[in-house]
Amino acid sequence: MAISEELKWMIGLVQGRYQQYNLSFEQAEKICRFEQERDAPSDKHFFSQWEQWDFELVTFREVLQGEQLALYLSDHEAEIKAYEQYLINEDNSERQLKQLQYVNRIIDLHQNEFVPGLLKQEQVRMAISYMRMEGNKLTYLKEEYKKHYTSVKKEIQISYFRQNRTFRPNELKQALLHHSLNYIWPNYASFYRGADKATQAVGDFLCERAMRYFKSEQAFLAQVAKGNQARMNTLYKEFFGEMSGWHVHIEPSPEEELKSFCMGLILLDAGAEVRMNGL
Repeated sequence: MAISEELKWMIGLVQGRYQQYNLSFEQAEKICRFEQERDAPSDKHFFSQWEQWDFELVTFREVLQGEQLALYLSDHEAEIKAYEQYLINEDNSERQLKQLQYVNRIIDLHQNEFVPGLLKQEQVRMAISYMRMEGNKLTYLKEEYKKHYTSVKKEIQISYFRQNRTFRPNELKQALLHHSLNYIWPNYASFYRGADKATQAVGDFLCERAMRYFKSEQAFLAQVAKGNQARMNTLYKEFFGEMSGWHVHIEPSPEEELKSFCMGLILLDAGAEVRMNGL
């Protein structure tokens, strides 16, 4: 089978890039085709660094021989050791440790001040009590909320170990702590976006009811939501200063923010159950 001039040129680049192995043309061609397959674009699937190295190792073991392979294995091991040390250094960096402290402060403020303060308001407790009359629909939504965020937690854990193995425990701790906020103060908007149509329909029905039950408290709750966001902004500045650089932040409408806030209130005990059961 004839080889195109472009492919010959790419094979030459491979021979130059791996000149320490003194690759034959045939060996370089196999590695070139491996690199094309490895780097093929995909919207859904990608290798972690470890998986990419495993794929490379399997290929090079088939292509290289004798001293070539021995030298590659030595280089491969050194590259992995260097990457492991990089992950360890990043995990113990000032930036990472500050992120961990920041998330701990967010958790503390919500768990010990924000949520207890809300539940001290008699009108809030009464509205939550009225919502319990919705019976099966509310029970269904709470169960779906618990399943959703239990699944998200597993996704976080799987992604972490794919990318970092055991070398960044502080990053894992930070990610799981941040995720636990969904149980202390339910993030209804995020849950709704990830729910199926049937669950969204139940959510829409209950949201309409919640807005009725909380009607007389809507101004108060909107003020509380705004105040909590301002507090979070102040906390961010305390740790990291003003947000710099180009970024996109889409603010929800006041109505959507209020709906999410009210639904968070009626899902509070769902989150509490998850924390209690250690899921």
